[in-house]
Amino acid sequence: MEYDKRKYQGKPAVVDRWKKYLLLEKTFAEAEQYVLKGTEANGKNLELITERVYSNQFKQLIMTAAVEFESLAKEMVGIPESQLVVIEDVAKSIVLLYPFIGEVVVDTDYVSRTPLSGWRKTEGGSLSLNWWSSYYKLKKGAEIDFKYATLGCCLDAMGALYILNIYNIKNAFGNLAMARDATHFRVGVKD
Repeated sequence: MEYDKRKYQGKPAVVDRWKKYLLLEKTFAEAEQYVLKGTEANGKNLELITERVYSNQFKQLIMTAAVEFESLAKEMVGIPESQLVVIEDVAKSIVLLYPFIGEVVVDTDYVSRTPLSGWRKTEGGSLSLNWWSSYYKLKKGAEIDFKYATLGCCLDAMGALYILNIYNIKNAFGNLAMARDATHFRVGVKD
């Protein structure tokens, strides 16, 4: 870690959340290395195959990332973790604080995604997230819903958690020096 650790001692919760994210990112990178991340001809177009590759490892990562995502989102807007609230209500508060969060693009070495694209400040918008719907189906545990444990959904869950962590770090410390430890996901948020 290239940042001065003493500088971050005043906000251990932010540092702990980032460490959790880094552990998840490492697990994701280990699982993902066994997956073909290419394209396939579909008619006249090339189609990224991330939506048709699924596994138990991706399911576990989606579940863990989603729980951490919800917890961090609530924390960022001052909702107690124990309070039951739908994610769309949390999204309304996040979007008020960060109106352009839904436009943040997360890059990996082979694909760019916008995992919070549903979180845009619009009149009467639903603020729903496709990957969150997949997570909810996986959470319910139906065997038929295993098909939602895709690489694409995992990329979005991890990317969304990464974005929240980036905003949380920037808000807490005024810079993103600590976030340079990420190895897999990148965003264009200015330091």
